[in-house]
Amino acid sequence: MKINFKSTILQNGETKEFDFTAPVDIDRYEDMDTFSFTEPTQNVANRIEISHKKINIFAGPTTLFIEKDKNLASPFILNTPDGKVMEVNFYTRLLNLEIDPLNKYKFEYILYRLNDYQEDVIGNFKIELTIS
Repeated sequence: MKINFKSTILQNGETKEFDFTAPVDIDRYEDMDTFSFTEPTQNVANRIEISHKKINIFAGPTTLFIEKDKNLASPFILNTPDGKVMEVNFYTRLLNLEIDPLNKYKFEYILYRLNDYQEDVIGNFKIELTIS
């Protein structure tokens, strides 16, 4: 099977689009559909787990937890150019989730930081997965 991954990212007023097709392994456990694949341009292993209420994204060392009607913290470990290691909390909010049980999954979320209890939006992400 193959996965077609389409991503539209809005950051700092600019839109970026990514689109690729890759072989995929699919597992279904209880209410989660799991897609494991390698992003071909960076050769990064990805796993996306989707249910009707939440999404977990594992992309290389990055992990995001996204849930319907919840703002969730996702700690990021950053290695700075001068060799320091920092942990930064980013937050996610699921804005939309559409599942076509045959072969298509669409979702939209925002990634943000909290500065003085105000949301500092890093980006808006629209993802579409098509299985063939």
